[in-house]
Amino acid sequence: RDLHSFPTRRSSDLQSLYYTTHQVAGMFGVSLGTVANWVDSGRVPAHRTPGGHRRIGSLDLRTFAESLDYDLPGALFPAAGKPLRVLVVDDEPDFLFLVRETLADSKGLEVATANSGFLAGLEIGRLLPDLVLLDLMMPDIDGFEVFRMLKEREELSDIPVVACTAFADANIQRRVNEAGFTGFLPKPLVFVDLENTLLGFLEANKAATLAKG
Repeated sequence: RDLHSFPTRRSSDLQSLYYTTHQVAGMFGVSLGTVANWVDSGRVPAHRTPGGHRRIGSLDLRTFAESLDYDLPGALFPAAGKPLRVLVVDDEPDFLFLVRETLADSKGLEVATANSGFLAGLEIGRLLPDLVLLDLMMPDIDGFEVFRMLKEREELSDIPVVACTAFADANIQRRVNEAGFTGFLPKPLVFVDLENTLLGFLEANKAATLAKG
């Protein structure tokens, strides 16, 4: 199934959360190839985006986990009626506007914004967001420096941060991986599925944290 037939339920519906194969591999502690084999063999149903990327629904994932007697933490699924807060940091007003408009009717997320690295530091400390979507290329303090300062503060260091930039060359992706960002989204974003994408990063981060603990 492609994006035109992709389910469009709200995030309050369990199946409305979709995960990448990378995220599922992290949840189960297996290789990406193992997840691909599960999908190819039909053990785990998956949808495909127009670009050919697999997406696995939360309900299908839970059903599969139960068949293996594998206990997926309840924290993977956000409580109904309790939106998660995302702080979007970018120096482009149009980008901030588009994210706000895209998620305006979201039942799973509420959005706050900051238009500079300096303001990002203030807002992260004030809001304690559940996730930060952070532009890497800003004129005052770039995203790598914001991320470094965030991780140096113990009370903020566990907040997941997803890097975002239009300059997604191999060097940038290497630096993102080495720094330890939760994830990476190249611009232009696929706004049509932004809510599920951000929720997926949140839940995968929770799974990884619980697995470590």
